[in-house]
Amino acid sequence: MVLTDGRSQFIYSNCYKHITFCKGSCDFENHTCGWKDTSDVSYHWKWQMANITSIPGEDHTTGSSLGHVMHIDGNQESGFFKKADLEYAVDKPGALGCQIGFWYHIYDKSGSSLSSSSLKVIILRGTTEKTLLEISKSQTTGWENATAFIGNQPGGYKLLFSFTPPFLGARDIMLDDVRFENCGEEDVPVGSNQLSCDFEKDTCSWYHDYSSSLLWERINGQFYEEPKGNGYYMIIRTKYNIDISSAARLISFPRPAGQVICVSFWYHIFGNSIGSLRFIAKPSGEPETVVWMRSGTQGNKWRFADLTFNSDKPIQVIFEAVVGDGPRKDIAIDDLTVFNGACPPQGFCDFETDFCGWVNYPPAESGVDWDWLSGDSKGTFIPRRDHSTGTSLGHFAFFIPPESNKEEIAQLQSEKMEAVDKACLEFWHYTQGWSANRPSVITLTVFVNDTAGLRSVWNTSGYMNNTWIQDRVDYRSSGPHQIILQASCPASKEGSFALDDVHIIRNESCHDIILTTTPNPVTMTTAAPASAMDCSFEQGLCSWVQEDSDDFNWSLTSGYHIDQPWDGPLYDHTVANDRGFYMTVKLSDFTQTEVAQLITPEYHSGTEMCVRFWYWLPAESSNGLSIHLLLNGEESEALWERSGVPSTDWEVAQVTVSSPAKFHMLKPVPVFHQVVFKAYHVPGMNTTVKIDDIYVSDGACTPPANCDFESGQCSLVNILKENGHDWVMANGGFQGPSTDHTTQTPEGWFLLSSALHQNHSSLAHVVSQWIQLKDAPSCFTLWYHMDSSDSGTLRVYMRTGPSEEVLMNNSNSSGQRWRKFSQSVERIKPFQLLIEAETYNTGFIAIDDMSLTPGVCQGNETSLGFVDCSLENGTCGWEDNSVGQFQWVRGRNGTEDTGPSVDHTLGTELGWYMSVESAQGDQMSPAALQSPTFRQASTTCTLHFYYNMYGEDTEDLNVVLKEGARTTTLWWLSGNHGDLWQHGEVTVGRIPLDFSILFEASRTFSKPGHIAIDDIAFANCTLPEAQPSCPQSSFVCNNSVCVEYNQVCDFSDDCGDWSDENNCEQQGVVERCSFEQGLCSWAESDVDTPGAEWTHHTGQEAWPKNGPPRDHTQNSAAGHYVIPGPHLTEKGQAYEILSKTLLPSSNCTVRFFYFSLDIATSRLTARSRTLRSGSGDRLLWLRENSQSYSWQRAEVTLTSSASSKIVFRYEHEDGRRGLVALDDISFSKECAFDPDNNELPDTSPTSAVPTSSNTPTSPPSTSISTPPVNPCQDKQFFCWRSDGKVCIPSTLKCDYHPDCPQGEDEDGCGPCTFEMDQCQWTDTSDGQSKWQRQKANNNTEPPTDHTTETGKYIYIKSSPPSVKGNMAQLKSSLLPPAGEKGYCVRFWYHMYGATVGFLRMHVQTVDPFEKTLVWQKSGNQEDEWLLVQTHVMLQKVHQVVLEATVGGEAGDIAIDDISFISGPCPASDLCDFEEGSCNWQQQTSDDFDWVRQSGTTHNPNTGPDSDHTTNTPTGYYYYVPSSTADRAGQTATMFSPLYPAGKGSCLQLWYHMYGKGMGTLNIYQQSEDGKKALIYSQTGDQGRLWRFAQASLLPRIQTYRIVVESVKAGPTREGDMAFDDVQLTDSQCPAQGFCDFENNMCSWSNVGGEVDQGDWLRSRGASPNPNTGPSADHTTNSTHGYYLYVDSSVGKWGDMSFLVSDVFHPSTRGHCLKFWYHMYGSHVGTLRVHINDRKMHTGGSEEGILKWIESGNKGDKWQEASVSIKHEETFWFVFVYQRGMNTGGDVALDDITIFPGECYSGPPTDPPDYSHETSVGLAVGLTLLVGLIISILLFILNRKHRTMYTEV
Repeated sequence: MVLTDGRSQFIYSNCYKHITFCKGSCDFENHTCGWKDTSDVSYHWKWQMANITSIPGEDHTTGSSLGHVMHIDGNQESGFFKKADLEYAVDKPGALGCQIGFWYHIYDKSGSSLSSSSLKVIILRGTTEKTLLEISKSQTTGWENATAFIGNQPGGYKLLFSFTPPFLGARDIMLDDVRFENCGEEDVPVGSNQLSCDFEKDTCSWYHDYSSSLLWERINGQFYEEPKGNGYYMIIRTKYNIDISSAARLISFPRPAGQVICVSFWYHIFGNSIGSLRFIAKPSGEPETVVWMRSGTQGNKWRFADLTFNSDKPIQVIFEAVVGDGPRKDIAIDDLTVFNGACPPQGFCDFETDFCGWVNYPPAESGVDWDWLSGDSKGTFIPRRDHSTGTSLGHFAFFIPPESNKEEIAQLQSEKMEAVDKACLEFWHYTQGWSANRPSVITLTVFVNDTAGLRSVWNTSGYMNNTWIQDRVDYRSSGPHQIILQASCPASKEGSFALDDVHIIRNESCHDIILTTTPNPVTMTTAAPASAMDCSFEQGLCSWVQEDSDDFNWSLTSGYHIDQPWDGPLYDHTVANDRGFYMTVKLSDFTQTEVAQLITPEYHSGTEMCVRFWYWLPAESSNGLSIHLLLNGEESEALWERSGVPSTDWEVAQVTVSSPAKFHMLKPVPVFHQVVFKAYHVPGMNTTVKIDDIYVSDGACTPPANCDFESGQCSLVNILKENGHDWVMANGGFQGPSTDHTTQTPEGWFLLSSALHQNHSSLAHVVSQWIQLKDAPSCFTLWYHMDSSDSGTLRVYMRTGPSEEVLMNNSNSSGQRWRKFSQSVERIKPFQLLIEAETYNTGFIAIDDMSLTPGVCQGNETSLGFVDCSLENGTCGWEDNSVGQFQWVRGRNGTEDTGPSVDHTLGTELGWYMSVESAQGDQMSPAALQSPTFRQASTTCTLHFYYNMYGEDTEDLNVVLKEGARTTTLWWLSGNHGDLWQHGEVTVGRIPLDFSILFEASRTFSKPGHIAIDDIAFANCTLPEAQPSCPQSSFVCNNSVCVEYNQVCDFSDDCGDWSDENNCEQQGVVERCSFEQGLCSWAESDVDTPGAEWTHHTGQEAWPKNGPPRDHTQNSAAGHYVIPGPHLTEKGQAYEILSKTLLPSSNCTVRFFYFSLDIATSRLTARSRTLRSGSGDRLLWLRENSQSYSWQRAEVTLTSSASSKIVFRYEHEDGRRGLVALDDISFSKECAFDPDNNELPDTSPTSAVPTSSNTPTSPPSTSISTPPVNPCQDKQFFCWRSDGKVCIPSTLKCDYHPDCPQGEDEDGCGPCTFEMDQCQWTDTSDGQSKWQRQKANNNTEPPTDHTTETGKYIYIKSSPPSVKGNMAQLKSSLLPPAGEKGYCVRFWYHMYGATVGFLRMHVQTVDPFEKTLVWQKSGNQEDEWLLVQTHVMLQKVHQVVLEATVGGEAGDIAIDDISFISGPCPASDLCDFEEGSCNWQQQTSDDFDWVRQSGTTHNPNTGPDSDHTTNTPTGYYYYVPSSTADRAGQTATMFSPLYPAGKGSCLQLWYHMYGKGMGTLNIYQQSEDGKKALIYSQTGDQGRLWRFAQASLLPRIQTYRIVVESVKAGPTREGDMAFDDVQLTDSQCPAQGFCDFENNMCSWSNVGGEVDQGDWLRSRGASPNPNTGPSADHTTNSTHGYYLYVDSSVGKWGDMSFLVSDVFHPSTRGHCLKFWYHMYGSHVGTLRVHINDRKMHTGGSEEGILKWIESGNKGDKWQEASVSIKHEETFWFVFVYQRGMNTGGDVALDDITIFPGECYSGPPTDPPDYSHETSVGLAVGLTLLVGLIISILLFILNRKHRTMYTEV
């Protein structure tokens, strides 16, 4: 029964099945339900009414004195051995979770608590009693609840409530509402799914089986002999004379069907003749099945097991322990864990959660334990990443010996396994020590322990190369066995050994296993350093191995020891003298052709490598040299071979080494590789092959004859001719052309031939390596530059032998510019390219950008423009150029292994994308998707694309820039990133040549997964366009492009012709450094971490471990930048680099470019330093968390009256170090440097810091200003702009209040009008969108600024090239703590347009870095400047950050006139509750209070998520919380301060009423005498949004206040009501339901969820903005009247804009909607009217029910429409405009009226038939004409009749 007051609830469920327990459940209202008093007569239980006592005076069931209870009167006779028993007989077994609950009350009449008593629940079986629950209390505070667990006890027992009275005193006991719970077989207790259990508190959801002969016990190991421990576990313990078949069972409730789960647990089975532990599964309706069992002793160790369950039926799991017949029979279990998903494969352990089944078992005499660590663990010699996850969070087993003078041993022991004929043990190891690239001092031995004893099967010392190395061991065992992994370290040695991903694979040998059997994630491990294979042979054979089984041997020798005759080198290649060493073949007396092999050690790599070496072939054509690859002992075909053409000098060659694709598809990765140099020698010949200087680098070799010279001469070698000269590497200004061809800059490199130093013509020869074309024909291209026709002659030959040369080109002039030569080449035989320059002493010849590419040369090659590609209609010229085992394929609706199921463009299965599939290529190289050729790119050129990388196999995706033969990585990503489309973005940068973009991807195809790309787009890539004129504040480029002055000489070609980067000294920019020639004047610091230096690198040197793949200056891998030294990686280390000393300067700007990727826990800062010690550094710039693959520009401006240095500081924190670099630092002309570069002082000079003015009257200065002499004392600030010598305390600077007469103490502290500059607000944007200063004019948006209407503001541009989602960030300088009263930030903002994004304000602390959102707005905010002000109370050094995002192509965001005011913000007529209650007060006589709240309310499914004012979680509003204790009619009331009688005509506020249990909002106007008048009311759920309310105020002669009342609807948690932004206006409220848009949008709002793609805008015909709708409104029929319109030029065909009305209540008369609309233009689109309600909206419908529709052009005029509505629910109107095909024309609304009742009768609202209208008009006109004629005739007749009558 259920009582209305909710105090008790009794539900008898399943009583027809479980009658015993249902009868025993009793509220005692009518009888005792079978409960019997079996007590002594003198002291017993009695069934009585609750009024038998005054305390508690009521029963628990009904809460009244008339209810019944079971009662023990404390005044009964009591004493020793007295007790009262209430008994109930149970004859049926209960279910697993059966329990008894009850309510009890204890009252001590005597007030004595010294004497004890107890209330027990007892189970009595025969004469055996067991106490289930004991309550020992002297008194309770009211009725209390208790529960006793029964379980599945077999029937035939009695339950007793037994009370023993106290020895002293009298206690009344009452019992009520006894209930049996969960006793039916189908009853499932709440929380019965908690199977994961450590048994520390209870047994969780595991239940004892009381039908078994034994019970598990939960004990603490601290008090038990074995197993020992401090925690709790479950055990069955030894008992004497126990039956050996006795068992104990723990049982779970059934798990749901269809789930795959993994159950893991630890067990301990130890003792003589021990029994067994079984794990049993019981599917519903099926018998039990033993799925796992261990019998007999398992050692005195905890062991691990895990099992996977997958059933299509509900399944129970059971732990059953059966005792043995020995004296020791203990079996224990602990730490049960249940995971969703399958367990790891049997025998596999990745150590992510623990040691799995492996147990530490060290020898007693000399043993230590293996430890369980992660990369984050502290200590020495610890791997920083595990192998499984490749991260510092992953775990592994780790051994490090303690300092000891004896051998230390650690052993890991597996669990016992059955006999196996063959098995493979697979694992990964990592070892470290004090040295590197050599074997470890620690030995790992693998033992098998079986019936034959302990035997070693394998051992290794590992290799210390900072790499996880894979090992595999075959073994077998004829009986039960264990694997033991033993690490041993000799005495007094140091090092470490780690293990990961151990896998015992049974019934397969290691050679049988293919990749798919590897259970752990396939991880691309870092190979051993390439230098391990590098060898100059000066110190021996390095790590190379002489093959002993071949015919003859390689020999280490030098030219000095070679006997004559000799046609080989007298010198080696390395040191070029007769004492240098190289390898040659030792001659023998064999009569057959001999082979000698020189082999590298085994190495692991699944990627390509480039092997570069020097060789010398003898004159005999039968000698030869070839290079092969050994893969697990199998020799590949020759990767490179040469014979037949003798060498005249040392020749260079390079060959790409990679595993053949067919091998990788069959064999596991990684593979054992060896590179083999094989020499062939024919008997009778006296000379043999020589090799020297072998070097290996990651990645494929540069193709032969491809070189841009940015990184050197590639494989081109000078051949010196008599009286000749060398080709030399040179760059601009070195006796050659002023720029190279590749980069078109003076810093770029080329190859130069110059004979200016000779008095005669001279030859220079350079020759390529030997080339064997795979693609015939191919195109050879070369760019050359000749000073004049007198420079000489350039010849290009194709050379096939010493005297076999074919002339390809003969040039005498290039027209003093770079000129292209290209010729198709078709050769089957190998050849070399020989380039000869015959140079005179009057000029030069230069060459650059050689390339040899497949295909015939094109005479007039054309380039495609930057075309975006959605792949919906083809590949747009993108082509698959793959040659390896992968290829790009255009596809759609892929499977898990071929591609995503939907594309990104359409988001459907019908959309197309490009994905990677397997191919039949013969090379180990990635799939390559190449773009069309593009011709030049601007500095802002950005590539956008979407990628989908999903799956378990190893996946890599790179974006590569290809310029001729040079390739540069731009963007890279590896691993699984989920089956979803994600955005990729990278700046391509300035490219002066033809180029293309490649997407390179690779997969292992060993596990399911895919790589796909879609929606490739380019932004801002075309060169800037020439302008007819430039503003005075801009720099004019030679090509008439306009550039901001702060971009001149910053190493970025913003003009497009480099003219902004030339003649920089004339521009006043003297101090600048590109780091191409070194560190310039930048120096080390004395105050950072010792040894922490910034170092100078190229991209190709530093990437991928230490720096980005390209610099900023040259945008190539050959360009230089600086990085923090890579050798220091500890937390807290700091790296500093210092500029030259700056003299006191004003408005000095530092520009620089930085690269920052994956440094989430590190900081890069720019500082101004005035003291050598670094104390008092001023932070100028902070790069927080950056995730960009692009170089980013930053600039800081400083003013200082003391000498200073600029310091760039990098501080390394926790975690993996990312990539960070600096490049292209330049100082503006306002920066003055100390010519002597003096050191900074050790102590602070008396100084002041004047900063830039913010007044618009100060003219810009073009010269360096010298600050006036500072007359002030230490700790004083000099008011340097004010008249006289004004000094103020330094503490008053930047205190948000001007203290100097001219306010200079607040300069640079935040206030800014933007008239002269940006003050010290800095743009720190990451992407393409930036904050820019703009002068207002009729062509800008907004067309006026706020300060003067013709001045400047700062804004972000939303139109192209900006991209939706781009964010711009503007930061103030560092600000001091806000002080006791805080300060007010005020600024004006302008947000107008159809697709306006967000504008947000944050306050951000610097140390620690914390960012708090304090205000935000989004969407259109009207075409006007609006004020925002917010009070800041932050008591830390901080910055104010303004962020704006691009919402679409129409909607610029601007700000102006920022000011900081000390103290709270000024009051306004609007109360937004941000600073408090605005003197609104709570009424004391109501039931609840309104609560001031920010963020979400505490109840689900109700209340707002943010306030209305700021639309952020930090903004405030008032709300009334709801709860289940609420009663209908309860109120919460709040009232305003008193207003004068004449104040205000209209009240406006915003309210939020969302939730099923919403009550009523009432608003009253209350006179001072207390009389109230209701002026507004709203009831029920109004949807999940802020709603607008307004009410006309009644005229008053007294002062009055506004009262806001919330009325509760009843008990609910879904009725939170809120209000915000209360305002009284002096203008009259618009009529309810009517809006002419003259003042605002009334209650109409732009709300359309995620389907809304543009806003309705309020505008007028006189607006200077284009696309603003009709030229006149309907209300006033003038250009000054307002209407709403949609900008049809924004968005695409089909986009929708939603306009939503206020809420209307249903009416029996219905409602009429009347409005005027304007639709003009071809294909202008469709306008619809819908009605919606809460039910439809909650169901996902934004529109609702369609009621009216109109499409197409309706002429340039306003049309009227009306719609009649009858709806039974509270509803609202929705106008939906859907764009048409054309962007011209307009759609507008005006004069909307909604009133109760039907619309006036009239013609239907279907579109009119204009032809019918014409005919009707004609008919009406003719009818009127006939009527007029008849009237005239009648008038004439009438006059005649009257005349006749008069005459008569």
